[in-house]
Amino acid sequence: VTVVDITKNHQVVGTIPVGDGPRPPIMTADGKRIYMDVDRFMGFLVIDTDARKVISKAAMNLTPDEQAQVPNGHAHGIAIGNGGKEVWTNATGLDTTFVFDVTVNPPKQIARIPVGGGPYWIVPSQDGMTMFVACPGSDEMMVLDVATKKMKTSFKFPAGDHPVRMIDLAVPVRTQRTSR
Repeated sequence: VTVVDITKNHQVVGTIPVGDGPRPPIMTADGKRIYMDVDRFMGFLVIDTDARKVISKAAMNLTPDEQAQVPNGHAHGIAIGNGGKEVWTNATGLDTTFVFDVTVNPPKQIARIPVGGGPYWIVPSQDGMTMFVACPGSDEMMVLDVATKKMKTSFKFPAGDHPVRMIDLAVPVRTQRTSR
């Protein structure tokens, strides 16, 4: 990870070694931690931004059969939920979303949610209480409830659409005026 100081002409001021294949990271609202999936690791790294180093790893609890299914696998897609208390990430080869409590170090796995369809990208709702998981293998979007750690619903895209990346936008509701 390259650290760039945007206040000083965008100069490189350091690096943070994370290993092979860093994936798009997420940062806590206070900027103190970065969570990042990397290649060949079924879990994510916890990076202290002040110290500019990896301070822990959060590994998915996998059975021996699951480990054999994804010998060189990695987590993909990562999001913060529940007011910054949790990190959610996907095991694409296992069709599962994992949830970790990040109020402890190292983070502790607290849930695993079967979602099917090769979960790829995950995005929280604006309030952080719903997770949207794109599953391109089944052309579906899974909608997960953060409080219960269960599926709320899912919706299907046309065959072959393969939803991959997405963004959640809060669109204001406009009421129509009626004339009298």
